Amino acid sequence: MSATQSLILPAPGLPNPEARGGKALQKLLSYLRQRKDDRDDLWAFMAFAIPRAHLSTAQLFQDLWVLWTLGEKRGGYFVEFGAANGRKLSNTWFLETEMGWKGILAEPNPIFRKVLKQNREEISLSGPAGLVRYLREIVVQKRG
Repeated sequence: MSATQSLILPAPGLPNPEARGGKALQKLLSYLRQRKDDRDDLWAFMAFAIPRAHLSTAQLFQDLWVLWTLGEKRGGYFVEFGAANGRKLSNTWFLETEMGWKGILAEPNPIFRKVLKQNREEISLSGPAGLVRYLREIVVQKRG
């Protein structure tokens, strides 16, 4: 066994990362082992995220972290700034399409904005003024 292999042994209760040959997962596990954070929390999140990793479109599993933190809440709300095209590396795609969340997508780049409107049904805003106007409408509706 090489020194590299000894770094990627699975934690108790987690699948062996070698089973799929996922180098990214191996690096992530190695990184987590070196952190000084509460390791129980990290391992609990990893145990939650690994079986669901194929569902995530987020770059760093932010969507899965939200679900883990909120107990797999369905029907929540989100605001995503810098939504780009709304699909690739989206932190909210899975939340919207699979978990019934609704929200606001804000993208200042006009090139991405055009594609964003094609890819997502959620409310897309082009700038801070539109966001403020929309949030005021929500507050008025909730109060009324």
